[in-house]
Amino acid sequence: NLKFFSSGAYAAYVPFQWGGTGLESAGGGGPKRAGILRLERADRGGLSKSERELAVGLAEELAQNLYQAELDQANREQLRRVTALTGLTEIFASSLRVRDGLRLILQGIQQYFGFDRVRLYLVDKHTQTLKGELSADIRMQVRSLSYEEIPLQPGSHRFADIILGKRSDAFMEKYKDTVLYLTLTVQ
Repeated sequence: NLKFFSSGAYAAYVPFQWGGTGLESAGGGGPKRAGILRLERADRGGLSKSERELAVGLAEELAQNLYQAELDQANREQLRRVTALTGLTEIFASSLRVRDGLRLILQGIQQYFGFDRVRLYLVDKHTQTLKGELSADIRMQVRSLSYEEIPLQPGSHRFADIILGKRSDAFMEKYKDTVLYLTLTVQ
């Protein structure tokens, strides 16, 4: 829909929308967005029918270009993350010692994904405990967490509850937007 306004100069406003394709969760498209293309003419009043059609076409093309640019940016970000994970996997695979590989992976996760702190715990199935391995702090210094051992029993610790798939408590709810707990399974 074209909107017209006249006060000395003639202006046409062409609203347009882009995005909102359901790709939000996949990292592309984003929510539906809107804009207005404003066209002015001071020398004579009004736009001809063909100029109005051209204005609508320009707005539609602009919307498509904006959508494509946002989608391309999301794809580049996704590719950057996949490339980072591939690089971290290669580092781990080429490491002679597991602990050295874990150290490099923690530092890589911090560097590529911008986390302030990263902690790694491993499950010991024989003793039914969650054992601390390594921690990378805000200065990217990696330290041992071997002194931490958490029984894998419901209610013993929030990490145990995460591994066991229990509901989050008030602590977890409070930090749900600032702390990411990610369980990893191998084989």
